Amino acid sequence: MLRRTLPLCLPPLVAVVFALWLWAVLGVPQAYPAHADSLAHPPAIPRISSAGSLTFTISLSQVTSGLTAPVDVTHAGDGSGRLFVVEQTGRIRVVKNGSLLSAPFLNITNIVQCCGERGLLSAAFDPEYETNGTFYVNYTANAAGNVGDTVIARYVVANPAADVATVLTATNLITIDQPQSNHNGGQLQFGPFDHYLYIGMGDGGGSGDSGSGHAPGGNGQSPDTLLGKILRVNVRGMPTYTVPASNPFTQTAGYRPEIWALGLRNPWRFSFDRLTGDMYIGDVGQNCYEEIDFQPGTSQGGENYGWRLMEGFRAFDPADMGNCNQPIVAPVGVTLPITAYGRSLGSTVIGGYVYRGAAYPWLRGVYFFGDFGSGRMWAMEQVSPGNWVSVEKEQIGGSDLTSFGEDEAGELYAVGGASGILYQIVSTAPSDLSLSTKSASTVIADAGNVLTYTIVLRNSGEAIADTVRLTDVLPSGLTYQPGSLTATLGSVDDSAASTLKWNGVPLNTPTITITYIVTVTTSATQAVSNTVTIHPGFAAPFTRSVTILLNGPRIYFPIVFKNR
Repeated sequence: MLRRTLPLCLPPLVAVVFALWLWAVLGVPQAYPAHADSLAHPPAIPRISSAGSLTFTISLSQVTSGLTAPVDVTHAGDGSGRLFVVEQTGRIRVVKNGSLLSAPFLNITNIVQCCGERGLLSAAFDPEYETNGTFYVNYTANAAGNVGDTVIARYVVANPAADVATVLTATNLITIDQPQSNHNGGQLQFGPFDHYLYIGMGDGGGSGDSGSGHAPGGNGQSPDTLLGKILRVNVRGMPTYTVPASNPFTQTAGYRPEIWALGLRNPWRFSFDRLTGDMYIGDVGQNCYEEIDFQPGTSQGGENYGWRLMEGFRAFDPADMGNCNQPIVAPVGVTLPITAYGRSLGSTVIGGYVYRGAAYPWLRGVYFFGDFGSGRMWAMEQVSPGNWVSVEKEQIGGSDLTSFGEDEAGELYAVGGASGILYQIVSTAPSDLSLSTKSASTVIADAGNVLTYTIVLRNSGEAIADTVRLTDVLPSGLTYQPGSLTATLGSVDDSAASTLKWNGVPLNTPTITITYIVTVTTSATQAVSNTVTIHPGFAAPFTRSVTILLNGPRIYFPIVFKNR
């Protein structure tokens, strides 16, 4: 047997000790990678706030057209993927696989009084519609001699899977007298956890919540009328309805027990966050302010949202309705809006939904709402307890947006009442540089060696219109080679020698590479960490580092060859 051994510079024990020392100096590879490009998941950039800090963009993608005065979008929760679009004239249409079916699901135009603020206003499907075939509608009755009372009716169909309803029974559960033709509310929603039916009722119409059919202090504040309220009733398994014992005013004299919340002018659209149970209410204003009201999912009900004591955040005087500069007030017992806006931004708030879909994770937890008059759409989130931020995100034609809706998967939609178009809200991922890396051409170098540092900016989201800046300060022991700082886009600055800078506006460029060359000018044995600070402009600064060993001893291990 022939045995040959290559020279060994260190005894084996010393080699082991040195290897442990090298590991300690360079650190755990996952934490301080010599080549950061090899990282599967580099550290994330600290965001300004959750839900992408509203930095995303949205747009409206047309799903279908040909609808007649659509005012509501919902789903049956039956796994069919169908969307049900309510037409104000008295029909419910089915959108299946992106196509509008010609035959209506339901046609009750003969009993519906339309239009203006009257008509078939919404539908809500029983949580077990797939097996019991039951759904509910809110419509204005077409009856002689009145302006059109509100009717809440239950329909039961023979085959829940059918796209055209074969109605077995139709039962009127509640009829509410309306003194005027406007301010009918109209929204029906089942609570996501309690499965009670919630009903939005306007104050009875006219203006200022005053006049014939209105209580002296307004219906919104009157405890003995169902007008100007959110109602909560149990309709499942009942001939008509019962009042849940947990309603807030069942034991309060003078209050209608159906009342869940009061102090509303015209809650045209409200919704629940399907994850938390939080309720968001878009309450249409009088002459000055539109508002969004909020009820946490933990609420026991009974909130008073202030109408007609207030409009938005300001006092309201029915004798001076055009005065938009009334004092800002916070009456005792009133739950203030989470946001309000004036006539410069719109005239009729359209309450929307919290996004809980899967297609756009950065939208999760964000509430979307809009305005009929201006067509504006906003995104809103609670960034800290009681602190709400909203940003305008989109705009369609004025006097078109009538409602938002969601499908079974939590994706969001909007409808144009005048255009007859159903849109889906789509989004582009917010700008994200968290996959950016820094690497070195070698992990071990000696005095006089030349090495190259490479910084790769990677944007995995939408285009970046902000100026991004980089600052790289060389540690001692490394000397920059003048003129070697280059970039595939943007401007470089090496005028300060040891402080290297870059800036640029990436726009649609997904990857930008910045490189420079240094020479090792120290003979000391040391681990040197080189860090670049990245300033995205749209988010907090973050760093990327790479560590190399300078002038370290070489280890040679024996190699044994055997002749057999």
